Order: sequence, then C-alpha cells, then structure tokens
Amino acid sequence: MTSRRAPKPNGVPVETGLSAVGDGEETRPQPPQGKGKTVHLGRRPAPPASGSSATTVRFDPEEADEIDRWLVDLRSETGQRRLDKGEVIRELLRLARYHPETRRTLIRRLRH
Repeated sequence: MTSRRAPKPNGVPVETGLSAVGDGEETRPQPPQGKGKTVHLGRRPAPPASGSSATTVRFDPEEADEIDRWLVDLRSETGQRRLDKGEVIRELLRLARYHPETRRTLIRRLRH
C-alpha cells in the first residue's frame, strides 16, 4: 500500500496516493488542484442554482423526523442558527471523500 498524507486544511486530513480497498487497489479522490483552483475543505455556502446539480434523498416519515431532531441538535452544538439539510449532506459527502476513517467506515457499511 502506497499512501501519503497531505497537510490538514481546516482540520480535515486529505489522503493522497493509492490505498488497498477490497481485493484491488483504488485511487482515492483528491481535492481539485491546478492553476486557479483553491482547495477549500472548510464550510462553504451552497452553489447557485444555475449550473449546479441537485440530488434528492428520500426518507420514510420516522427517519425524516429523526434527522430533523438531529439537525436541531447540530444547530445547537455548532451555534449555527441557519444550518440546512443540504449543507449538512454536502459536508458529510466531503468528509467521506477526504477523511480516510470516514471513507473506510462508509465502505464497511455499504458492503453489508
């Protein structure tokens, strides 16, 4: 396994290189790099509606209520009065892409 840990921008470690996942090796997603691109892994606002991609996630009523209560707790714990589901989902997806332990946990859960 060849792997190199990049600096932690905004406290989120970014794994680069290859890592063994399953039977073969898989390249980890890397933050955008190159001329004119800034790696920003901290909290950021939603993109404008034009030119962006929308995703729908459906929950049964019981799970939807649990998620709503969880969001209220997150708002309280973060001190953010305006924290919406879309922002939380974007941050969770970014964590799964750039935080190795979160990614491994997600892979384990999806395999079962």
